[in-house]
Amino acid sequence: MPTISSSAKQLPVVLFDRYPNESALPLVMTDSITPTAELIARIAPQHRDEFWFLGGQPRLSPSRDRLAGFTQGLAQAGIELRPEWVINGNYHPSSGYEMFAALCARLGRPPKALFTAACGLLEGVLRYMSQHHLLDSDIHLASFDDHYLYDSLSLRIDTVQQDNRQLAWHCYDLISQLIDGNTPEPLQRYLPATLQFRHR
Repeated sequence: MPTISSSAKQLPVVLFDRYPNESALPLVMTDSITPTAELIARIAPQHRDEFWFLGGQPRLSPSRDRLAGFTQGLAQAGIELRPEWVINGNYHPSSGYEMFAALCARLGRPPKALFTAACGLLEGVLRYMSQHHLLDSDIHLASFDDHYLYDSLSLRIDTVQQDNRQLAWHCYDLISQLIDGNTPEPLQRYLPATLQFRHR
């Protein structure tokens, strides 16, 4: 039976962006729940009858956390999540494209309000909208993850913006301390995000 070498046992490991359930390993990630809830709570009162969620694989922690934030945001706005509003695929742009295409086909129109759980999914949504001349449609788009190019679009997109510099610094800090034989404090770091509101 294979054994783990002593050097492998001592290899520093830092988890980034996702975590196994109840893991005690060093971790760096953005707190997804709090800012997503705040974003949705601000938007949802305008869209009480319809607010869709496009997510990735439900088994992944970012998917679970962002859906939890979405659900909390609706609740804060006094709206109960309808199960049919949640559509999951994977985080590839092609999945965002396919889920959005299927949703438009089901509704016979673009949705009134949509939150995508990652920028890759939003990329697929925007590609579908561009190809089908829907960029001028009346849709409120929101997403987890921001991109500077969103400021250049005529279509306004409200987002949760992660602090990539701080994420990188904390990963470096943790791994450096572990290599030096120290015990970093805190060992698991959840960083805040900011909100970018482009709808006025």
